[in-house]
Amino acid sequence: MQESRRTHLTRLRAEISQILEQAFALEQAIQDYSRKRDPTELARAARDYDAMLAHVDHCGELLRALRREVASMTQATS
Repeated sequence: MQESRRTHLTRLRAEISQILEQAFALEQAIQDYSRKRDPTELARAARDYDAMLAHVDHCGELLRALRREVASMTQATS
């Protein structure tokens, strides 16, 4: 069980890092769009936003799995 929890935590940290990277990329694309008014920059911002949401969804899945694991461990020790 301990190894599995570590794996979940490592994956969760990686997903959080990806969320932060995508948020930064989104911010950059929005800044570029506001300077250039280039529709391709707005399209890039939309792609970055979609990618960030995918990582947020995966982060939620990892958190749910971790919660289930902790709950089962708590029930096993009760």
